Amino acid sequence: MNPIHDETDAPFRAFPNLNKASLECVTRSRVRLWEFADQHLPEDTFDTRIIRALAQTRVIGPKEALESFEFYTRVKRRMRAPSMADLCCGHGLVGLLFGAMERSVERVTLMDVRRTEGSKAILDAVISVAPWLEPKLTWIECESEEMVNHLEPGTSITGVHACGKLTDRCLDIARDIGGPVAVMPCCYGPNQTRGPEVLKRMLDPWVVTDVDRTYRLESYGFKVDWQFIPKLITPRNRIILGLPRGRSATENTEEHGG
Repeated sequence: MNPIHDETDAPFRAFPNLNKASLECVTRSRVRLWEFADQHLPEDTFDTRIIRALAQTRVIGPKEALESFEFYTRVKRRMRAPSMADLCCGHGLVGLLFGAMERSVERVTLMDVRRTEGSKAILDAVISVAPWLEPKLTWIECESEEMVNHLEPGTSITGVHACGKLTDRCLDIARDIGGPVAVMPCCYGPNQTRGPEVLKRMLDPWVVTDVDRTYRLESYGFKVDWQFIPKLITPRNRIILGLPRGRSATENTEEHGG
């Protein structure tokens, strides 16, 4: 009997050779990134050079690194814009990848209420491989309510595991500035769920919440798509991607699925 395909899971795309490996170690916090890279990413590519530079910092593990790379790989073609912002960014690796790998991205703004411990080491590591990144970058510490004031119209917005209602703040900022948005929500607690009460009782609340977010983005004038990264990295692996309907067909085109 053929196994049932899980539409909410996906293979690795940033490093496709990982699909052939046994990767239970990704979920173990004691595994160091340099150990993981030596075992599973021996090839010499631009991506693996960034991974190895990150590994030398000893401040980021395999889960966080792979999460950022897999998110970036799935949204990059439809999120390219001269200006992009990584909101509630934590270590900011997603924004750094856009600045390092996308020539069309001229300005990258990293924003959070404060810079996390180790964020400078991560920044320096990526710059050591991609020195052209540094002049593109701006780091801003501010509350989420103030973020929109620092962004120009049309800026692409990303928010990876922005906790609870911070994901909704990212969507509202995209509405206000009219740029594409990609978020991967987390923290679906009882105070963060939205949608009809009967659906929250009958279905998984995090699905209902993201359906509500999808309807809201549609009401804002966005065309919405869902993508997924491998569940092995995180069970909260859904990407909600919103594109302003005025964008051209070539900008909006990308292959679907995992």
